[in-house]
Amino acid sequence: MNLFEIQQWIEQDQLLSFHLKRKAKGTRKCLEKGRKIQISPEKLVLVETGVLASCYQKRDLIYALTLPHDYLRMSQSGTYIEALQTTYYLEYDLNDVEETLKQDSLFTHLLLSLLYKEEQIRDHHLFYATHSVEEKIQYTFSLFLQKEVRLVEPLETGDMVFPRWFNLTLLARLINASSVSVSKMLPSVAQQMNITTNTKTWRWKRIQDK
Repeated sequence: MNLFEIQQWIEQDQLLSFHLKRKAKGTRKCLEKGRKIQISPEKLVLVETGVLASCYQKRDLIYALTLPHDYLRMSQSGTYIEALQTTYYLEYDLNDVEETLKQDSLFTHLLLSLLYKEEQIRDHHLFYATHSVEEKIQYTFSLFLQKEVRLVEPLETGDMVFPRWFNLTLLARLINASSVSVSKMLPSVAQQMNITTNTKTWRWKRIQDK
């Protein structure tokens, strides 16, 4: 995609979320931090506040994160969602969503967007399956530090603070590695990337210009 196409896609996503909240019949629910539930593939979830992790039951691995104003559909079997912080979300029946969005020519965008999300999940899964622990940690840190991911909080100093729930155990679940192997590689990767991980909340420190 070029920049114009990306901007159009973002605007359609925002319009889709707006129409879902205003026109579709959704049920507002709350999932407290640490709680886990299964979601039917016939449902669409729109996050209002908080963060939801999509996880595999078999190994408790996290394969996707859904942030505020974004949506998810649990199309894979043997999966569940987990609230990384107390999360409020709207749950919709897909049949109702189809009927509502077709009136505004947005249902095709929803289907394409869901397919794109699944493609991203496959790409991440392939990377995590074929690279070293060190490379996987670097890759994940880079994803979090990208502004569009909206997972870090920028400070006036230019530093960035990671979410409180982002820790060694969660990092291991994200990159499909053991906590032991992550703990061995984390100090050197953090030093290379100028990230402080020996505090409760991890922080990326901006390199000051000389």
